[in-house]
Formats: sequence, structure tokens, C-alpha cells
Amino acid sequence: MSYNKIIFTMGHSCQGKMGQTWYNLIDGGNMLKKYRIRKGLSQEQLEKLTDIDRKTIFRIENDLNTPLVTTFVKITKALNLTDQEIINELKQIEKDIRIAEKNK
Repeated sequence: MSYNKIIFTMGHSCQGKMGQTWYNLIDGGNMLKKYRIRKGLSQEQLEKLTDIDRKTIFRIENDLNTPLVTTFVKITKALNLTDQEIINELKQIEKDIRIAEKNK
């Protein structure tokens, strides 16, 4: 996967000066969990594929930890996610967050 146009931040998505798009990873854990389950993998199996501790995977999936970009990339590669799938999911998460904030 090439992440040269995708930059991950701790805030909302925004457009960078060089055409990059920055995306929020804070709420990305649910996305990773959804794809892991879709692929029929347990957390233990994902641990073996990524060398990331199962407890860390659990904490990321339950939004208790925000993953490092390198960790996020390892997981998305193990799940065979394309750049476009990741972008679409993160855009949907951002949209859902904005809707929830408006409804408060």
C-alpha cells in the first residue's frame, strides 16, 4: 500500500498544502475490528500476522488506544485493505462524528 498522499493525525480530517489528506485515527479502531471480523480473523490470528500484541489490538479496536501510524499500516496490510477502502471508511467515520456532534 502506498500512503504517500495520506497523512494520519489526531484531529479531524483536513486538506494539506501539497494535496495530502489528513485523517483522524482516533476512531479508526472500530473500522479495523469490522474488517478483521469480515476477514474471519480472530485477534490472536491478527497478532500472528502483524507481530502486534493481542492486548494492543483489543485496545485499538475498542478505541482505548490510538495506534501509531506504523501499527495502523501493519494491521491494514495484514487485512489486505486498499488505500481507497481506508479513505472511504475514515471519511465515513468523520461524517458520523460530525452528525453526532450536531445532534448533541
